[in-house]
Amino acid sequence: MIAHGTGNYLGGIGDLSALIYGGSNDYNITRQAYEGAAELLGVDSQYGRSLFYATDIALGAALLLQPTFQNTTKLSFSDFSVPLILEGSRRVPAIKAAPLPATVNDSYQIWSASQGILPEDK
Repeated sequence: MIAHGTGNYLGGIGDLSALIYGGSNDYNITRQAYEGAAELLGVDSQYGRSLFYATDIALGAALLLQPTFQNTTKLSFSDFSVPLILEGSRRVPAIKAAPLPATVNDSYQIWSASQGILPEDK
């Protein structure tokens, strides 16, 4: 997971750099490692790329569905204006507990990974 996260982070830096300065900057070292391993085994690098994207989809989906704890705090007042603080915790899927930007980012990565697996139109 760390290797995929690092590769995706560096890939995002390369994408942003390409957007700002133009060109094609590919910094996703994890995907490049999958492609290199495929070539080392004597098959086309596309197999390594497909395996990378399939693994990325599986990791992203598993992490979004993994149960996590969501803490809640509620403040109310008694009849004598004494504040009462109620705290609770429950297990929910990470997609429900995560902040919206994290959920959007992970969902986008799953979608973009699925696009990488699909065959290109020729």
